[in-house]
Amino acid sequence: MKKAYIAMIMAAILCLTACGKPTEVASTEGETTQNISSETENESTEDEAGEPDTESTEDTNLPDLSAGPQLNITTNYYDAGENNYEYISGTYPIIEVMGDDYPELKEAITTWISSYTDGYMARAQELLDNAKIDAENMGDNFYKFSLDYSAKTVRADNRITCLAVNEYSYGGGAHGYDYLYGVAFDTQTGTEITFEDLGNIQAEVRTYVDAYINEKRNDGYTFEHYETAIEDYMNAPVWYLDGLGLNIIFNAYDIASYAEGRIIVSIPYDELENFNADYKPEGTEGELHFERQEDGMIYIDGVSEFDLFEQLPYAG
Repeated sequence: MKKAYIAMIMAAILCLTACGKPTEVASTEGETTQNISSETENESTEDEAGEPDTESTEDTNLPDLSAGPQLNITTNYYDAGENNYEYISGTYPIIEVMGDDYPELKEAITTWISSYTDGYMARAQELLDNAKIDAENMGDNFYKFSLDYSAKTVRADNRITCLAVNEYSYGGGAHGYDYLYGVAFDTQTGTEITFEDLGNIQAEVRTYVDAYINEKRNDGYTFEHYETAIEDYMNAPVWYLDGLGLNIIFNAYDIASYAEGRIIVSIPYDELENFNADYKPEGTEGELHFERQEDGMIYIDGVSEFDLFEQLPYAG
């Protein structure tokens, strides 16, 4: 029976990826054009209205034995320039709940991604305006700006649907900046879930995080401003849920320098006594033992291992 469960988990962890040829939008000399195109997994052609092809990526949840919604994530491509001079390029996701089994969730994610796309376009326009100024001032030393947003399904079952979203931007200077966070929905009602909805767990999370950071300090990490930064951070922690537990995300500068990188503290559900039981995955209680190691590998009863971090955008 245990081998059967492991086989199911192995099937659930696979994510399909695909690539195709983006569709270009014709430009007019002297006029700034903003182009949007998409990738597709299967062969298809533009329809009569000239709609671009789209990429279909059937994203599955991380280890979780319960059935749940299937999400389709399409990568759209954006670029803007004039006179064959490109100022900015980037990507952003379009997310759709497949089928009609979860109408409330489908409506909620449709509304969320619409607002998310508007936000991307507004930020892209802001970067484009700045890029034009930089290009004029810097000439041949100008380096194209970037705005790359991406998303992965990290949990999708009958209780919770959660996305890990990464936003990378480069608007000049020494390096870009990327920011990872989670967006979670109640699968049945479509309600977006807040940290407070997870239960009275703030004290437990803080204790777990403090212990993790102290271990890291022994490994040479500095965390020079941790004691002051963690107080503000815990008022609005950044997190996502997967099939194993709650993951607390510290992006660059949250508690450490840019050089120390992003830190994800993964807390198994059974380590959080006050975690909302309604939001724990169904079907896994008492069946298998999951253990997440420092190297990002997941060990299942010491038999199988998977690299969960590769499922996340920029999650190193």
